[in-house]
Amino acid sequence: MDQQITINLEENNSLMVRLQIAVLVIIIPAAYLFYLPEQSRFSSPLQMLTTPIGLSPRVLDWIILVGIFFATLLLHEAIHAVMFKILGPRRTAITFGFSIGFAYAGAPNVVFSRIRYIAVGLAPAVLITLLLMPLIHCAPKNLIPLLFVTGVINLSGSVGDAYISYRVLSTPKGTLIRDKGIEFTLYPPM
Repeated sequence: MDQQITINLEENNSLMVRLQIAVLVIIIPAAYLFYLPEQSRFSSPLQMLTTPIGLSPRVLDWIILVGIFFATLLLHEAIHAVMFKILGPRRTAITFGFSIGFAYAGAPNVVFSRIRYIAVGLAPAVLITLLLMPLIHCAPKNLIPLLFVTGVINLSGSVGDAYISYRVLSTPKGTLIRDKGIEFTLYPPM
C-alpha cells in the first residue's frame, strides 16, 4: 500500500477554497431543484425562503431558519455515521467534528471498499433529497421554508462528499479508503 493518496481538507487551502466556491455555485441549482415541484405555489425560490413560518415577531422565523441550517449539518453527518456503522465492521468507531467551513464524521480505524465508501459518502445527499421532495410537495405553506433550507443546505453542502467520491471513482478497482473526517487516504491495489 505504498502508492497511497492522502487528501487533507484542512491542510489543502487551495482545495478548500475551490470546494467553498463550488458550494456557492451549487446553491442556485439546488434551490431550483426544490423549487420546481412547487412553482405553482411560489413565484420563485426566494419566495419559498421568505414565506412566513408564522412566528411573531418575524425575526423568530429567521432564527428558526438558522437553527435549521445547523440541524441540517448534524443530520447530514449523522447519516454518514449510520452508514459507516451499517457498511463497516462491527463496533466501527465514529469521530465527529467541525473545522473551518465544514462539519465532518469519520471512521478512522476502518478501510472501506470503493462501492461501500461511495454509498457512505453520497447517502446524505441522496436520502435527504429523496425524503424532502415529496414532503415539500405536500407540506403546509408555512413549513416550506424549513424544508427548502434543509434541502438546499444539504445538497450544496454535499460538494465535498461528491469531490471525494469522484476521487475514489478515479482510482482502480480494489482501492480501499480510510476516512478520518478531514483526511482521506486512498490505498490503490499493488
